[in-house]
Amino acid sequence: MKSESQSFSGSSRLRMSFIVLFVALVLGYVFTSVTVWTTDSRFLTISRYSRVSIHRDLVLGKGTAPEQYRIGGFMLIEHFFKYFPLKWFDNYNENLSNLLTDEAAWTPEIMKSANYMYTEANKQELIASINNTIDSILEDLFKDSVLAQNLLKNLIGEIRWQDYVSDVKRTALLIGNLLPSDIRSYLDPDSDETRIMNGYFNSRFFFSSLLYILIYFYARCFLSRPLSVFSMFTFAAILPFVTQEFLQAEALYSVCIFTASLLAMLKRRTGIILTLLIILGCTARPDHALFISGIFCLYYGLDALRVRKISTLIHGIVLLSIPVIATLFLKNIVYPYAEYYVDVFQFGFNFAFIWSWIFPSIFLCIPLVFSFKLRQIEWYRKTWIWVIPFTILNFAVGKTFDVRLFLPVLVYFIPLTIVGIVDATRNCDEAI
Repeated sequence: MKSESQSFSGSSRLRMSFIVLFVALVLGYVFTSVTVWTTDSRFLTISRYSRVSIHRDLVLGKGTAPEQYRIGGFMLIEHFFKYFPLKWFDNYNENLSNLLTDEAAWTPEIMKSANYMYTEANKQELIASINNTIDSILEDLFKDSVLAQNLLKNLIGEIRWQDYVSDVKRTALLIGNLLPSDIRSYLDPDSDETRIMNGYFNSRFFFSSLLYILIYFYARCFLSRPLSVFSMFTFAAILPFVTQEFLQAEALYSVCIFTASLLAMLKRRTGIILTLLIILGCTARPDHALFISGIFCLYYGLDALRVRKISTLIHGIVLLSIPVIATLFLKNIVYPYAEYYVDVFQFGFNFAFIWSWIFPSIFLCIPLVFSFKLRQIEWYRKTWIWVIPFTILNFAVGKTFDVRLFLPVLVYFIPLTIVGIVDATRNCDEAI
């Protein structure tokens, strides 16, 4: 009987592990694909050019602050994720690449679509407009010589530019052929530039999936298994809101470390594991690592101070010093020439820009609704105060309309949010 119980328990655990992993991978794939189609394709090839150029500067240590101090995520992309053989479909960029470089891409269907959007009447109208512009320019340049105007107009006509206006396919392939080699490489699926972009997508997929798994285990410290899975979906529903700015390589990487650190504290793995997580966090966001240390001091340090447990107090001081030392080391020794490309202090911008208030309010409004539950759960009762200096710091030095700055706060409050929803709907079975 005991062995049957153990077998059932092991089977249930395996089934639950599969469900969590499956849900995390699907949610991570959906989120990553959406960002590929929207965030990273916002300006087509220009978006890729900008990201790859910045990436290479950062890897070489020639980037701008503060991204240069958050080098961990970029190095993972450069030395690992860009070699991962998972491909991502970027419809807009792939179509543009094919139409500019491959004659076979101009299928009868594509030609029909092009002729539908760019009709013969449109072509003739554009040719007439260009002719009028040429006439106007020649008249201004050679006011007193009709002969010179006619000669130059005939010369311009000899290049048969009207054929390119009329033939979209011919024009597109000519543009593709004339592109500089460093631009054409962004259209090549086998180029290093494309591998770097895929590295960003692979990194985002890996860390978003890992984050969902960590959120499940973090929520399990407070909730049942089904509600912990529900917390994964709750977070996934809000997460797309962070993509209005280009997602940096450190964003999800840092939040994964932050969430793992919260879990380590709740599981009382506060020795080597938490210390290593904080050190690792310094390669992503030293400021997040500092707040992890602060949460440790709130949860463990205050009680240790009350009973004079010296070892815990010393450990807290050590944890707080690690991000500070790491920041000074990165700023003054490793990357002393990294300069801020924006003003360090953003208080003025945030107070004047209405979206710096609206977006964070919407992003965090659901957790805020249930903030009255703080006093009912020991973890939140002891540690919630860190949110205040974290918010002030981000309003001081960040542009808060970019709500990815508040991802640690959202993750921290996810279990509390689910507890609040469950309690609020407990007696509403027949209400709707």
